Amino acid sequence: MSISLANPAFRYYALSVVALSVKQIFTHCYTGVVKLRTGQVTPEDAIFKPNPKKDNTHPDVERALAVTRNDHENIYLFYVIAFLYVLTGASATAAQILFPVFVVSRYLHTYFYQFLKAQPWRAFAFIAGLAVNIFMIVSIILSLQK
Repeated sequence: MSISLANPAFRYYALSVVALSVKQIFTHCYTGVVKLRTGQVTPEDAIFKPNPKKDNTHPDVERALAVTRNDHENIYLFYVIAFLYVLTGASATAAQILFPVFVVSRYLHTYFYQFLKAQPWRAFAFIAGLAVNIFMIVSIILSLQK
């Protein structure tokens, strides 16, 4: 399968990467805001927040950092799996369904984790993204055995 915007599956992949990158940029900026708001800044950032706190264990900062770590554990994996999925000839219809499901699941996961602090909804959002990745992995393996 071709890696160009003429390939609809690759186009959906590219849009998903952009949407997830925007989400990660927002998450990183939000983490910085939380650190400044709580005074949990590094010494060099103290110019933005006079009298920073020495203890870097504020729960809001820990939660924001946990969201970032969870994104790193899942989004980068999606980038690789989805790219391989497109390379193996994924249909545009499958990509049109799977990729947005993953993107929406990551946005919802962050919303439930960072702002609502709501289970089981956070777990449901995580599982939806995980299911997309597992489906694509199985599809890749099956297409490689042909």
